[in-house]
Amino acid sequence: MIGIENADHLALARVLDELIKLHLIIADQFIARRIAPGAQARDALAMAVNSRTSVDVNTKLFDIIGRIAMTGFWVIWLAEQQQGVRTDAIASSLGQFFEIGMSIIENNGALRLPVSDDQTTDIALFGLFCLHGAPDGRRLTSWLTSMVERYDLSIRSRSRYPTSFSEYADLVAHPRHKSDEYFKEATAGSTLVPFLASWAVGLGCLDLATRLATLRSDKLQHCTMQLWTPGEDSEEHLYINSDIHGRAICDLPILDEGKDLLETIADACTDERGFQALSAARTSMWPIILLACRHWRLPVPPNFYIESLRTFFAQNNGAGRGDEPSQPADGLREAKE
Repeated sequence: MIGIENADHLALARVLDELIKLHLIIADQFIARRIAPGAQARDALAMAVNSRTSVDVNTKLFDIIGRIAMTGFWVIWLAEQQQGVRTDAIASSLGQFFEIGMSIIENNGALRLPVSDDQTTDIALFGLFCLHGAPDGRRLTSWLTSMVERYDLSIRSRSRYPTSFSEYADLVAHPRHKSDEYFKEATAGSTLVPFLASWAVGLGCLDLATRLATLRSDKLQHCTMQLWTPGEDSEEHLYINSDIHGRAICDLPILDEGKDLLETIADACTDERGFQALSAARTSMWPIILLACRHWRLPVPPNFYIESLRTFFAQNNGAGRGDEPSQPADGLREAKE
């Protein structure tokens, strides 16, 4: 229905526009009144989850940063409806969302590593939000560094490492034991490793990419390294999750250099019959794609960020870790063009 222009559909589009604005008002109030007051205090939001189970704390905190990112995306989308004019109020709002999100990450140890691989979706959403206009890239790279370090340690010790399981009972009991058989089953596939590796390379943190490559070679040779992008069948199924759809980008090269990984992902994102054919992409309703991915726990399509990472890599290649990188290309704009 998106993109069809007749009187009935235009009326529905206006209703949708008002619903988005209402949603944004509610989300903004939720973040300002319920989340922001505890963002600056050490583990305040973790304690507010009020659960004895660390899985509950972990999943809720990652859910919060994903929600903050989605709210920011709708603010950006509304600015685009005003001929792309970003007013001081909009810039201030985005800056506040970034500050709240980063403060939550920096003050809650649970956000150093997810318990489930599908939480990569929330990590990618907040990373993408940072790409769109974060004032300080060092805070993003610091978070990525802490995740890689924690992930490396958890895999090598086989203790509370992210798993491909997604059922709550499996997550609470994980890891059931440290046997090779269970370990291989629990780490059969990963979207987190390719995501972290590609962003580490793009942001100039080549030492992190090398660390992941070594871990892959030492402990995760059995693990399928994969990402996901919409396919020809995604228009029918993405928004309502009516069937399996899209294209898995498999056998991604997690190597020291990293450039091959970015190029492999970029090549997989060139199919115009997939992402670009989605009605939400064609009609500039791109937040709906991200919303659907978050709701149905699908990986964020690298179409949204891969060209920014390639641009960033070109800028920082040979410049060391890039602790204070220049701002990358607009990750949202590249996905729509």
